[in-house]
Amino acid sequence: MSDARFRTRARTIDHLGRNQIADCPTAISELWKNAYDAYARDVALHIFEGKDNPTRHMAAIVDNGHGMSRTEFVDRWLTVGTESKVGSARTPEADRLGLPERPKQGEKGIGRLSVAYLGPLVLVISKRKGQPFVASLIDWRVFENPYLVLDDVIVPIETFEDKNQLFAAFERMRTLLSENVWPAHAGSARGDRVRSAWERYDAALVEAGKPKLSDEIASTILAFEELTGQRLRCWAPWAGTSECGTALFVFDIRRELAVWVDPTVTKEDAEVSASTKLLEETLINFVDPYRGDERKDFRYELVVHAGGTETHKLRWDDTIPIEEIRGLEHVVEGEVDEFGVFTGNIRAFGKNLGTVVLPPPRKYNADRDSAAYVGPFKILIATFEVNAFNSSLVPEQHALWTERQDLYAGFAIYRDSLRVLPYGRQAGDIFEIDYRRSKNAGRYFWAYRRTFGRVALTREGNPNLVDKAGREGLRDNQARREFKICVMGLLKTTAQRYFGFDAPDRADIIRQNEEAYRAALKAAGTRSRKQFRDDLRKNEPLLESGLNDLRSTLEAVRVAVATDPAALNKFEEKVNALKRRKNDLAIGQPPRSMDEEDEQRYRAYRDRLREYREGADYVMECWAEGVARVRDTDPMAVATKRRDELQGELSRSLHEWHKATQAIIDEEQARVLATFRADSKRFPDVTSNLLVDLSHGRIPLATVLSRLEAERETLHQEFAARHTAYFRSLKRLQEGVDIEGTLRWSSDEFDELKERLTQLHSLAQLGVTVEIVGHEFESLDAEVRRGLSRLPKEAQATDAFQLIKHSHLSLMQKLRFLTPLKLSGPRLRETIRGKEISKYMRAFFADRLEGGRVQLLVTEAFDRIVITDFRSRLYPVFINLINNALYWVTFAKNERCIRLDCAGDAVVVSDSGEGVDRDDIPRLFELFFTRRVDGRGVGLYLCKENLGAGGHTIEYGSEKQYRLLSGANFIIRFRGIEHA
Repeated sequence: MSDARFRTRARTIDHLGRNQIADCPTAISELWKNAYDAYARDVALHIFEGKDNPTRHMAAIVDNGHGMSRTEFVDRWLTVGTESKVGSARTPEADRLGLPERPKQGEKGIGRLSVAYLGPLVLVISKRKGQPFVASLIDWRVFENPYLVLDDVIVPIETFEDKNQLFAAFERMRTLLSENVWPAHAGSARGDRVRSAWERYDAALVEAGKPKLSDEIASTILAFEELTGQRLRCWAPWAGTSECGTALFVFDIRRELAVWVDPTVTKEDAEVSASTKLLEETLINFVDPYRGDERKDFRYELVVHAGGTETHKLRWDDTIPIEEIRGLEHVVEGEVDEFGVFTGNIRAFGKNLGTVVLPPPRKYNADRDSAAYVGPFKILIATFEVNAFNSSLVPEQHALWTERQDLYAGFAIYRDSLRVLPYGRQAGDIFEIDYRRSKNAGRYFWAYRRTFGRVALTREGNPNLVDKAGREGLRDNQARREFKICVMGLLKTTAQRYFGFDAPDRADIIRQNEEAYRAALKAAGTRSRKQFRDDLRKNEPLLESGLNDLRSTLEAVRVAVATDPAALNKFEEKVNALKRRKNDLAIGQPPRSMDEEDEQRYRAYRDRLREYREGADYVMECWAEGVARVRDTDPMAVATKRRDELQGELSRSLHEWHKATQAIIDEEQARVLATFRADSKRFPDVTSNLLVDLSHGRIPLATVLSRLEAERETLHQEFAARHTAYFRSLKRLQEGVDIEGTLRWSSDEFDELKERLTQLHSLAQLGVTVEIVGHEFESLDAEVRRGLSRLPKEAQATDAFQLIKHSHLSLMQKLRFLTPLKLSGPRLRETIRGKEISKYMRAFFADRLEGGRVQLLVTEAFDRIVITDFRSRLYPVFINLINNALYWVTFAKNERCIRLDCAGDAVVVSDSGEGVDRDDIPRLFELFFTRRVDGRGVGLYLCKENLGAGGHTIEYGSEKQYRLLSGANFIIRFRGIEHA
């Protein structure tokens, strides 16, 4: 009998390390867990911008754990699958650094190898308390060579007492590292094996059309950026703030990390944005944010060093406090025992429903020795209504949570307080929340990207729920499947009973919330419109007075310039007063919806204010030019004096605003203080009777304690809802958010949304009607024509017959305008000439043009255009534009005219009407926007949609070259237009 042994290739390390990691965030997570196992209080990822070469960016993962000695580095860090990771092994008390014992996160002893995923070259430095530094330099690409034997790979190690000796040690390690590719000792057995391994591998790469890996390694070893003391100071033992710890400095980092500091990339790049967001959403809740103050024992952060600055991108405390999560309108919080029974509190639509017990979806096997055993775990999941008007949250709170969901939302799994990846990310929806929602959003209710929460496991309580080797979540075994079924069942049950469409009270609560929301927005909108109306009416007489002063001052300045320039100095104060009044006459942005009277007054005021401002600028210009011509005038003195005057005006305004603001703050501070004092007395007041009853033996202690907790929870929810909303409003003000403008916009948008829903319903009905009527008219047209043709020749020769035939043809020609609205029927692209369009328009609008005494001018340039498209797509565009123009030219004071022309490659449809008010131009092509008394606001929208379907565009022309007539000028740019 013979035997054999396993032989280990160097490539094994590559398989266990880099190839086991899904992405950069996962690699960093594994390394941070190692820091946790080393009893670090702080761990950080630093990313440094390359200085001499922008592509040579670097990263560092540093901690202040217990560190390693040289022996430990060799026996533990360089040993794969160490026994120290066995769950029963206890960490010596001296290594805990004053912290309580932590459950070990590493299971297989290969987590440290994930550093290979971050970059090809790593410098490891570690320091144990009372022992020298130990450092090692590793090039992970060496382990990609399948022909190298693991024992032939050299890992250089240096120890030194003084940290400044690192740089000399670094050079020695770099020299020794090259032995893994170019052995210095020719003829040795190891040297021959290494040389042969690289010859074979490089030849295979060249044959496959790839560069030699040995050349890439050589280039990096010889050219990578050296460490500097500044970069090393991010590590606590180097900076002198800790006596122990470990640092991993990674060179030539992957793009996913480099984009944080690379000046050549932009945040607008979709790939860059996705990469940075993945890292943020993975690390931002690395430690369970809902477990309380214990998480302060392990702090983490991401720091970016670029452009000469240091920026903290995320920190351990950059999370949402559990009190705020509990303050959301829908909350499920409690514990599931080993039998699958949920016991906890439920909050629905902002109301606390108290303690609830829910059975498991199926019978559990509670035998701890069974492979299917799932132990107890804690769960917290919270969300809010997607529609603000359905929500019990006030609008400001709803807007805040909507903003938060992009970064903080997700349903994660934590084991012993640290995150299990990939759960908590969109791709890690283990409980299939969005899958169920896609089948029926109302019934299943929960939405992953609007959910905040987690499941909290412990290794001791759930020994069967363990990670896969590939860091791809929990291993797929019977326990995992039972666990998944249990949580999914809880989500479905709570949705059915309390939150979803099937919940008994949902419809009534939604209706009440909608009414409250609508009332709040309506009140805010009413206040906004009233304030705007009051400001407008107050300023109107002031503006008229200002215009009178402007005219008189302008005339006086002109006279002085012409007759006595030296006298201009006496007008300086008047001219300055005119300029100051410009700001006093300004009013805020108008509400989006105003009644007709207010809108007319506002537009008249706006135009008059523009006249005043332009006039004031002109007066200042005339005065300044006149003063400059006076021989003894010093321009510098005039400008300096004016600057000081303007500074004085600003200072006075700021003082007045500060005084008014301070008065409001003082009043509000007194009110808030009184509210807090009153709230602080609520709990003793509502619970005093309980203590009296206990003292007289009327109720037992257990009941008192339970009711105390319940009263405390009820008051806490009430206080949190009130004070958190107030605090967030102040925070928004501090951040510069225009709350008044937001409320005004929301109110107007709500009213407009309701109106648009009604109009869309009407439009849908119109479309169906057009479809039916179109088919009916086609059938009737054929019958009428057949009937007319069968009449006796004597009847066909009469004038009455000819009138009927002409009227029928005219009617059908008009009805063919409905063709583009039809959903069915064949349509063909045609070559359409401008002359055909103009001929059709003249015939179509002949009666209205003649009756309204409107002239339709068509230039030769328009008649020569050639367009290839559906006739039924283009004709309605011109019909709509001319139809609108016919309405507005009736208000023209002079000649009534519509013009079809060209300006360059653009077609222009112009009229001599009043034109479009400049405030209306941005909304001109919106569906249902109209200024016509009987208009529906559909025509211009359909023009844009019809043209867009063919690759053409339409816009309103404000530039001089497109203003062919005094009224509205619409510019159409046809794709592929030709000029015959």
